[in-house]
Amino acid sequence: MKTKRNIQSVLLTVWLVALVALTLPACGPFSADEQGGKSETSQSSPAAGSSTYPTFLSIAEGQAEISPSPSTTFPIVINQSGHYILTDDINLTSDAGTSSYLLKANAIEIRASDVTLNLNGHTISGPQSAGSGIGILVSQVENVEIINGTVRGFFSGIKLSGKNHQIKNVRVCSNSSYGLEAESSLIINCQAEFNGSDGFLATSSTIINSKARSNGSSGLRVSSSTVSGCIAESNSAHGIWTIDKCRIEGNRMMNNGGYGLYLNPDYSYAIRNRAGSNAAGNFYQAGNNYLPVSGDEANREE
Repeated sequence: MKTKRNIQSVLLTVWLVALVALTLPACGPFSADEQGGKSETSQSSPAAGSSTYPTFLSIAEGQAEISPSPSTTFPIVINQSGHYILTDDINLTSDAGTSSYLLKANAIEIRASDVTLNLNGHTISGPQSAGSGIGILVSQVENVEIINGTVRGFFSGIKLSGKNHQIKNVRVCSNSSYGLEAESSLIINCQAEFNGSDGFLATSSTIINSKARSNGSSGLRVSSSTVSGCIAESNSAHGIWTIDKCRIEGNRMMNNGGYGLYLNPDYSYAIRNRAGSNAAGNFYQAGNNYLPVSGDEANREE
């Protein structure tokens, strides 16, 4: 993101009054040094047809403050390259007094390449199991970075398509389907907890030092990806499930309902992993996989 040029710096303040307090399983907090620094904010504009939502101001060295009412139209659309910072929580509720469109709405859509979205420690909350929207949707663009916050209570928490994305210090929890869906992305120090399906669903990606816990299917389901230094525990299915051509190294899989590590016949490579107390077994190896059982590269049971 350091390569962006000629970006107008403004602050984006989003205030939305929550109609009902959400009760969701808690995600563990990041430490203060993991929160990272704040980014500037460039201008954005509403989705087509969102006439009730004001266009963001563009001020070279100032602020752009938005104080929408509960009737504000979603999604918030980012369609210009730049650095954006969120300065308050966003809450979409599903009580009887809320417009039914919120049940299907995405909270934020990123439709431009070269965007940094700093959630700044805040939470984007959806309408829980009743909703079918996505917390943050990134559609067929490049070089998007999302950092420092929580997305919860949507159908899927975050969904990225395109390439060269980065997700850092983000938690996705209590979404009714996937926590984080990604392709061609780098995912670092993230948490996926209490989601209805897989915590992380990734293709052609790298997942490092992240945690998948208590998800309704597998903790991590990956294809053509690298998973390193991660923890997968107490998921209903497998801890880590590879589809094809993956490198799985230095992870820990414990107390999952299926296997700790499930390797499909896919030319995957798994070394220095540890697994224990998984219901179906700790390691499952189909054909065409490399799964050493001795030496420095061995996968071990605990």
